[in-house]
Amino acid sequence: MKFADPPFWESALLESPWMLIAVMVIMAAALFWHGTQRDDKKARRAAFVAAALAVLIWLISFLVTTPRETLMQQSSEVVHATSPFSQAKLDELLDMNAGVIGADGALWLQGRDVISMTLERAIEQYRVENNFVSVRGVEVNGQRGRSHLVVRSMLGGEYGGRPVRTEWLLVWAGNDKGEWRVQSIQWLELNGQEPPRGIVW
Repeated sequence: MKFADPPFWESALLESPWMLIAVMVIMAAALFWHGTQRDDKKARRAAFVAAALAVLIWLISFLVTTPRETLMQQSSEVVHATSPFSQAKLDELLDMNAGVIGADGALWLQGRDVISMTLERAIEQYRVENNFVSVRGVEVNGQRGRSHLVVRSMLGGEYGGRPVRTEWLLVWAGNDKGEWRVQSIQWLELNGQEPPRGIVW
């Protein structure tokens, strides 16, 4: 599943600034060495400016959380709220009218309360013990977002530690306060196959 790349400045400055910081640090070191060797005050001043910029870039990236970073974090939180089951966390992350959709786009479940009850029953039935989440992609367009997840779960009880691999597409809606909630959950794959309707309900 291919998502659009974020703006370069957002990615390079806020989300993954380490390459830019490394360049500024190397530049600062080179300028300082040159200024010291040739007693060049301008070069030494430029070195301090480059070092200060590196610190400033790090500080900005530390203080500012982009919508993409928020959705990456909350996507993992949605999964971890299912094992162990946390109704409070799901209430926080899911829209009241959220829906579960099959791989073919058909609506399977509607409403946060219905989804929560179904999840709790399925977790108990299949003895879901561990979930390992990989967020493969996140895309944000204004106050709409999507995230693609791969989840590896271990089942216990009568299923004897059986591993399960699933893929999901979450569609998000944001508001002016920077809060995001899941609008729809699409189940894309179950162990490489299209999941059949009614498998967990």
